[in-house]
Amino acid sequence: MSRSEETPDELRRWGRGDLRRWFLLSGSRNRVAAVVVVAFLAVITVLRLAGVIAVTNPDSVTRSLSNFIGGNITLITIVISINQLIISREFGTPDEVRDRVSEVIDYREEVEEHAFGDEVSPTTPGEFLDFLTDVKRDRAVALRNSLDGCSDEVRADVDRFVDSIVQQADLATETIEGNEYDSFDTLLTIMEIDYSDDIRTTRQIRRDHGDDLPDDALDELNELLELLEDAGVARKYFKTLYMQRELADLSKKLLYTGVPAIAAALISVWIYGQNVGPMLQTPFLEITIFLLTATAFLPITVLFAYVLRIATVTRGTASTVPFNVQSGSPL
Repeated sequence: MSRSEETPDELRRWGRGDLRRWFLLSGSRNRVAAVVVVAFLAVITVLRLAGVIAVTNPDSVTRSLSNFIGGNITLITIVISINQLIISREFGTPDEVRDRVSEVIDYREEVEEHAFGDEVSPTTPGEFLDFLTDVKRDRAVALRNSLDGCSDEVRADVDRFVDSIVQQADLATETIEGNEYDSFDTLLTIMEIDYSDDIRTTRQIRRDHGDDLPDDALDELNELLELLEDAGVARKYFKTLYMQRELADLSKKLLYTGVPAIAAALISVWIYGQNVGPMLQTPFLEITIFLLTATAFLPITVLFAYVLRIATVTRGTASTVPFNVQSGSPL
C-alpha cells in the first residue's frame, strides 16, 4: 500500500487567504463586480488621456450604447430562463415531495448511526459539516485504538491513514470556527476535501490486512468506509444546494442591475441629439458618458463574477466519489 505522508500544509487546499482565491471564490460577488467596473473605468480613462479614444463622435458612441441595450435585454431574458430552471426543480406531486424528504431524513439517520452516542445531526449545512467532521475524526481514532495485537506493519499503515484523516478534520474544524455557519467558506470546506483517495486507502487496508485485523478493528474500518462514502454524498448534495442559491442570487442581481443599465444606455443615446451632436460640452460630456457606460456595463460584470465562481467550484468538484478526475489546482 502506498500513500504519501501528508502534513496539514500539504493537504489539498484551494489557496486559502490567496488574492486569486478571493477573486474566484471567497470574495463577495458584489465586490468582485465592483472591482471589474472600476478597472473598466480606469482603463477607458487612461485610453482617453492617451488620446486613443474619444466620445465626441455621435455615430460610434450611440452604436456602442445601442449594443449595450440589446445585450442587457438578452441578459434579462436569460434571467427568466434561469428562474424557470430553478423553480422547475421545486415542482412535484405530494408523493414526490414526500419521497425527497424521506430520502434526506434517511441519509441523516444513516450518518447519525456512525456517531458515538445518540446525538441528532444539525439541519443547517455548516453545522452538519461540523457534525460530520467530528464523527469522522472519532471513527478514525477508534480504528487506531482497536489495533491491539496487530503487527508493526499494520499499525504503521493504519497510523499513517488515521493521521491524514485527523489532519483533514482539524483543518475543516479550523475553517468552520473561523467563519460563520453557512458562509460560503464554510460550505466550501466540504467541497474542497476529496474523499476518493481516503476511500481507496480504506479499501486497500482492508484488502492487505483484513485477515490480520481484530474483529473490532475490521468493524471500525467498515464503519469509516461507509462514513467516507456518506461524506462524499454530502459533498455533492451541498454543491447542488449552493448552485441553486447562486443561480437564484444571480437572477435577482441581474434584474436589479439590468433595468438601471438599460436606462443609463438610453440616457447616453439621448444625450446625442438627432443629427446635432452631443448636447453637453467636454469635459462634462466625457465624465457623463464614462459613468453611464460603466452603469450599462454592470450586468455583464455581475454575470462575470457569478459565472466565474460557479465554473471554479464546478471544475474543482467535478469528480464523483470514488473517482477523482481533478488534476492540478482547481484555481
